[in-house]
Amino acid sequence: MFAKVVTEGVGEGRLRVEAVALDVESSTLIWILGGERPHIGAVAVAQKRPSLRDPRRLSCNVSVISLLGHKEEELVFEIAKRCFERLKKDVAIAIGVHVEKATDEEIDILVRNCRSVLSKLLDRLA
Repeated sequence: MFAKVVTEGVGEGRLRVEAVALDVESSTLIWILGGERPHIGAVAVAQKRPSLRDPRRLSCNVSVISLLGHKEEELVFEIAKRCFERLKKDVAIAIGVHVEKATDEEIDILVRNCRSVLSKLLDRLA
């Protein structure tokens, strides 16, 4: 097999978030999903390029597509950039976490869980 598959999970019950990564030499695909209705809410691609300030360094462009009515676009942008900074290769991310009538506190927990599951995933991929 030419790809490495890694999975991680964080949280309990309706605030649980899971992540799956498909890692190949030149790129990585990650899906972060959870809550009561996992789905694709937003996707981002971080594409490597020379830094505009110092062409000897790597940087990335991040492009985001958010599905209508979904709120994951800021988080997927942040996570795509973070993945690139850690892995130094092209990365595609999909996030879809939904909890019906989530409170502000539950949303904060879900966002923390997304960040936490990503950290665990990146530790295993690096």
